[in-house]
Amino acid sequence: MHVLVVPDRVPRAAADAVVTGWRDAAPHDDATVLVVPDGGPGWADAVTGTGTVTGTVTVTGPGVHVELPAADPAEPSGGAADAAVVLDGLSRARAGDDGRARSTEGRARSLTVALGTPGTPDAGAGLLTGLADALLPGGGSARPSAGSPTGAPTWLPALARALADVDLVAVAPAPTPLLGLRGTAAGLAADGVLDPGAAQALEQRLSVQAHAWVAALGDAARPDLLVGPGARTASRFTRAPGAGSHGGAGFALALVGARLLPGPAHGAHLVGLAGAAAAADLVVVVREGLEHVDLDGTVLAQALAAAGAQGVPLVVLAPRVPPLAGGLRGTGVAAAYAPLGGGTPPDGGVAGAGTWAALAARVARTWSPASWAGAYAGGRQHPRTREHP
Repeated sequence: MHVLVVPDRVPRAAADAVVTGWRDAAPHDDATVLVVPDGGPGWADAVTGTGTVTGTVTVTGPGVHVELPAADPAEPSGGAADAAVVLDGLSRARAGDDGRARSTEGRARSLTVALGTPGTPDAGAGLLTGLADALLPGGGSARPSAGSPTGAPTWLPALARALADVDLVAVAPAPTPLLGLRGTAAGLAADGVLDPGAAQALEQRLSVQAHAWVAALGDAARPDLLVGPGARTASRFTRAPGAGSHGGAGFALALVGARLLPGPAHGAHLVGLAGAAAAADLVVVVREGLEHVDLDGTVLAQALAAAGAQGVPLVVLAPRVPPLAGGLRGTGVAAAYAPLGGGTPPDGGVAGAGTWAALAARVARTWSPASWAGAYAGGRQHPRTREHP
């Protein structure tokens, strides 16, 4: 039978170890790995298969893809590096270096920006300023008048027009908004990067900035019907899933016309997860954990949808697995497995390869038909298996 192994928030090495363990226990089965990029590190590599690393540009496959480099949230100059990466990608997209022909209007296919690394929490101000410095005659350093109470960049509409010739896409691994209880500042507090007081101050700064920058778009911003005539709201941008990714770079790119897409769903589409699941007899998702699982915006959710549409069973391998009644019931997961004996759980890296392989071998002996074929007289097979030697 054909087994499709899909890693979710674990390195490729973990999935490769699962394939090794499965083949050891069931050598007659065909086990393969499909990496579904989610907008995090490794996006370009998974989409194009070219071995691209963070911060470099890929020029083959479906459009040009870049990954914003990781930055210390306390570092104020991270936006400059982000702008350099995006500008490099723009130049290649405009030159047609995306492996695709341009449209009749001369429009490049696309530039996709992956937002899955930590970034300076400035709502993308450094990124947009760097783009404006390079793309606009006056540059982004031409600040509004000193007496302006909002600090709204008067060049923002011009920057949006300067980018209109490229289909700009931003992908985020999680549906993090810019503001609110699940926003950028709240996430930094939850991760221990900021104390509660500092997080609250950052939230206030980001809110003031977001409303000022949206107001600078003029008619491009949505009117706030609750506040009254002439008022504008930033909620369309600040509440958008993924707007808070990479310190708010998702918000900034959306302001200048980027389509903000969920990384797992877009990645699943680009690598053909639906077709791969349809061709499989069993889908195995290798995940970092299942405690308090939120399926929204995960590779696991995409795999469940793809497998469920074809009636293909899906199982999960993870370091720790809660009882099915503790959150997996009704999700479509056929079974979930963790290492036996309460030993050191898999860590997803080379050191955990042996544990992942042993776990996969145990699961293979449960699901592979050759392991229990003797119980079926006349060579009768499991309903979901194909003929095999």
